[in-house]
Amino acid sequence: MWSIKYDSTELVNSTYNVSKVLDDTTAPRELNISETEGINGAVIINDRWGSKTIKIKGILIGTSPSDLQTKIDTLNELLARTEKNLDILPTGGSTRRYVARLVGSVEYDRDYYNDDYVPFTANFFVKDGVGKDTAVTTAYEELNTAVERQPASGSDDMSLVGSADPKPSIEITLDTIGKLDLLTFTNDDDSKEMSIEIDSSFATADKIIIDTDLKTVKKETGGVQTFIASSGEIPDFILGTNNFHFDFQGATEVLDAEQSTDHSNGTFTGNNGAGTKRVLAQKFIAENSGYLSALKIWGQKNGTPGTFYVDIYQDNGELPATIFGTAFASPSSDFSAAPGGEVTLTIFDLKYLRKGVTYWLVFRTGDTAGNYYILYGSGTTDYYPNGELLKYDGTVTPPTDPNDWEDYSGTIADLYFKSYRGQGGAVNWFVDLVIKYTKRYL
Repeated sequence: MWSIKYDSTELVNSTYNVSKVLDDTTAPRELNISETEGINGAVIINDRWGSKTIKIKGILIGTSPSDLQTKIDTLNELLARTEKNLDILPTGGSTRRYVARLVGSVEYDRDYYNDDYVPFTANFFVKDGVGKDTAVTTAYEELNTAVERQPASGSDDMSLVGSADPKPSIEITLDTIGKLDLLTFTNDDDSKEMSIEIDSSFATADKIIIDTDLKTVKKETGGVQTFIASSGEIPDFILGTNNFHFDFQGATEVLDAEQSTDHSNGTFTGNNGAGTKRVLAQKFIAENSGYLSALKIWGQKNGTPGTFYVDIYQDNGELPATIFGTAFASPSSDFSAAPGGEVTLTIFDLKYLRKGVTYWLVFRTGDTAGNYYILYGSGTTDYYPNGELLKYDGTVTPPTDPNDWEDYSGTIADLYFKSYRGQGGAVNWFVDLVIKYTKRYL
């Protein structure tokens, strides 16, 4: 038994008696071509499928002339509804769903003798040109994933079927976030990838939904969805086999931005006991998104200075403009006296840095005359093109006006520093990876 429903109203019955539906005809394939005079053939500029029109024919039957008139009015009202589901089920097949609306007129071929029945024709316009299954198919599923790469090597794969290009939804549920700070999906068939930053705005049980049809990325918290940013390209998929993998970042410690070539020249921060109080600021650009988990510098202490602080500032106009927060707070015991050496600073608070964004490391300590730190870097040779060293003399706290910073790169181009992403240790996150799609048909 076949079935045709529009907005859930059955049209194959004793009232509407639809006998023909032309839904198998595809939407027109539209080619934009360029032809050059004197050269055979053409160049295809664009190749796309257009919208689709579905024609239905039936016989409307009433029990009397007045009943027929009432049923004509009822059918007109039904078919005038816009963007409703047109569900077509052929005998022995599966339902194809089209989101449609009437285009043109509902035509009634009524002769003088049509007192209680009348043939009718209607055309439905399907703007996206495709029909879809009424059920969602799960094409890929990996639950409770606790790895840095899924799969460990090579690619996972899934098969997508239908006759129109598939538009899956990638759903990632953060069962436990732990150290996770970045996830990346890579389409191994075309090497295109996209990344999503997992910062402090995410909470346990949040779901990330990548809609490859609408080209959107959303975060779902407690059933409420909001748009979020991503980098890279939302993937495209093909009919047949698709190969891909996921990467998860946050456990393994990875060296990020650095200037570790030279540490032959030094300057101080704090109160040098000779009438100068100084704060230093080193510019850098984050090479990857994630939490700044470790920082190494080259330095030494003089006397018994107080806690050595490193604040992260956001950049505005090539100056440290807005404080992001204190990232490191090292006691003087972390430093040795002259000649000093490489110092691994004590973490105070994890700060999420974003790939390609400019930040400043601002170094400061307390105001005790003659007790200060010496930090080392390069001479005037610029080994780190993304960096710059500034100083502020006057107090041991950064200036409130960013324009009070002075360029110090003519003496020391950049300080020695190594910044790291990844908190170290084992993976402690659990995520569910699911790819779903609705089969689409031309």
